[in-house]
Amino acid sequence: MCTPTCFTHTCLWLNVILSIRLAFKKKEIEKEEFGALVDDVTTIASGFSICDHYPSIKYLCLITEMRRKLQDLVRRCYKIADPIIYDHISKKSQVKKEDHEDLVDQVLGFGSETNSITMECPKIMEKAQREVRGILQFQEKHVVDKASIKELKYLKQVIKETLRLHPPLPLLLPRESMVQCEIHGYKIPKKTRVIVKAWATRKDPKCWLEFEWFIPEQYEDTLVDYNGTHFELISFGAGRRICPSIGLGLANVELAVATLLYNFNWKLRNGSKPQDLNMDETFGMVASRKHELLVIPSVYPHSKFN
Repeated sequence: MCTPTCFTHTCLWLNVILSIRLAFKKKEIEKEEFGALVDDVTTIASGFSICDHYPSIKYLCLITEMRRKLQDLVRRCYKIADPIIYDHISKKSQVKKEDHEDLVDQVLGFGSETNSITMECPKIMEKAQREVRGILQFQEKHVVDKASIKELKYLKQVIKETLRLHPPLPLLLPRESMVQCEIHGYKIPKKTRVIVKAWATRKDPKCWLEFEWFIPEQYEDTLVDYNGTHFELISFGAGRRICPSIGLGLANVELAVATLLYNFNWKLRNGSKPQDLNMDETFGMVASRKHELLVIPSVYPHSKFN
């Protein structure tokens, strides 16, 4: 009898390892410490803090110990990142810039949690699985690569719809108005802190006909994308402050989901049905599943793992 697997933890650790390998070019780094740090950052970001609602009352952070918790997270981040940055600077000073430009040159951040959240929502699975297996069956090695990813059109639609219906960041990172402006009759003073509610755009009837349902097919005849030019789908933000890791994040999700769909058959434990899943999300800056997703995998007969 197959043992249920916690897909939530599997996705998180997969992305932790990918981040380490891609950003730091190392197989071994403090994996346990890095994973615990990502988990703690997500927990604090997903929780309610009265300090955020009354930022002018400075002593609230002392009463709630939020400042101490944040300082501890910063210290742990420095402990992991500092040696990597110093090592990178040392190597970069020895070679020309054009010969030594990697991910650390572009962005050094922790994007593991949002990727893992996206990979937990593969609905319309059978159709996506048929597409992946239909393309990979003609390959000799049956391995998902860059060429095959380009052909997985329906899988990309599934990921788009997942990001629309379950955006990992319901509230985008804060902005600040550079000049005074007026929006729908409201005067916005200069230097006002503005938070865009990306979560609300997913249920805008002006943009989506059946906004409460998961329908990947609605992207077949539209150019709507999450590149920041279509404000009905701003999962990664827009403008100059758009997420710099959008390419890396999508590549990780597409590669992981396609690989899992090809190599394994998936079912819920205890004969549960998809409509029985509790899709409640945590309250906070990062919206992750409130309840862990437990699944039972079985190896596909044509998989390289068989």
